[in-house]
Amino acid sequence: MRSIRFGKYKLEKDVRIMDDEKDQFYSIKNIFYSQDLKKNYGQMNSVIVTVGENISGDISNNIYEASINDEDKYILKKVHIYENEYGKCTIKMFKNEIKYQNKLVQYGLSDPVLFAYIESEKECGFLMKKYRYSLFDVLDDYHLDFEDKKVYLGKVRKMLETLAIEVKICHGNFQSCNIMVDENKELKLIDFEKAESLRKNKTKKDFDLDLFTKIGCKLVKTSEEVEIKLEEYWYNIINNCKNENK
Repeated sequence: MRSIRFGKYKLEKDVRIMDDEKDQFYSIKNIFYSQDLKKNYGQMNSVIVTVGENISGDISNNIYEASINDEDKYILKKVHIYENEYGKCTIKMFKNEIKYQNKLVQYGLSDPVLFAYIESEKECGFLMKKYRYSLFDVLDDYHLDFEDKKVYLGKVRKMLETLAIEVKICHGNFQSCNIMVDENKELKLIDFEKAESLRKNKTKKDFDLDLFTKIGCKLVKTSEEVEIKLEEYWYNIINNCKNENK
């Protein structure tokens, strides 16, 4: 039996998935619970996850609207296991994503995976919080003042420092569409498929910083003037950061 470590917490409850497309319930095998799910739903007779509309359309990862016992504030990420000439997605990578996302909860950089499952050698998935906006949406917002956008870029710098110095991991795909903004305007990281420990691979210490610098402020809808200002401000931030680290 494959296992995903969530600590010692497990619910002795029935968990079923309600598939809206097929209008039927199905049980899921090898399910693993987080402490948060036990805390919030442990007293209930059963936990029913209702899966709604696919809101992603990615070839390998499908993101669905989801609810737990009619609380509509989650997403279910279904991961299809594959390996071909175009790439691969393995169960090991799936476990890795959950491990790093849950690890960053203690640093305030992510919200926890509530539960995960391995249905077969071809499909697995996990449930997590749903966010309304990504950092890309915020930086690309016409109505948000430039000074407010600068605040978010300052938070990005702090996030990068925490990842590299305290957590000692490289996210691997650190860009604005993978940084969510929660209801308290705090930044939360998602999508850890490519994450790896800097203790094992020190050469990637500046990988996240360089990737965000390359594409983090390359926006689509905002005016050219604001885009240039954002880029200039970001370059000032990272130059100061690198000077401090010398």
